[in-house]
Amino acid sequence: MRSRGLWLSVALVCGALAGCEQEGPAEKAGERIDEAVEQTRDAIDDAGQQGTMERMGEKLDEGVEEAGEAMEEAGDEMEDAAQ
Repeated sequence: MRSRGLWLSVALVCGALAGCEQEGPAEKAGERIDEAVEQTRDAIDDAGQQGTMERMGEKLDEGVEEAGEAMEEAGDEMEDAAQ
């Protein structure tokens, strides 16, 4: 009886760990948003080093657009996953 309980416990722990490794749509969406924000930050840093406010504004606009697209895709993926 104890042996069965032990094996059942081991199986449950392995199953739980396997489930933790899979990313859901929300986690994937979060990663995309993080990447877009990081790209925006890098672009702003690059523009600041070049010293032109106009270039910095363009990069900021691009970053905001990328982040918006990533959030839109994330929302679509979450809606699809919920169905």
